[in-house]
Amino acid sequence: MPRFISYAEASQCPECKQTGELLHSNRIQGGGTLHVLICRNERCETSGMKFFVETDHNGQVQVNEEAYAKAHETRVSPGPNLEADRIHAQVHAELAKQLAEETRPE
Repeated sequence: MPRFISYAEASQCPECKQTGELLHSNRIQGGGTLHVLICRNERCETSGMKFFVETDHNGQVQVNEEAYAKAHETRVSPGPNLEADRIHAQVHAELAKQLAEETRPE
């Protein structure tokens, strides 16, 4: 049996969950409507990207389970880079040493 969600939920950006800005809507065959939205959240990775929501003749949104799962999957952040952390600490130590030498009163 198909699953339905509200237009309000479907119009949220899949990445940041803020409500997208409706750019335009077009009627489609069968009495439904295709809504084109865009994410305007500047801190969102998908800011400026368009996404689409299709409503049926009753204004309901039928979930495409495969697309919904892909859009809402949890992304795994890469782990800490220990080598980069070591180099970062070394550079800061060298800069601190250089600053101390250059600003030492003579």
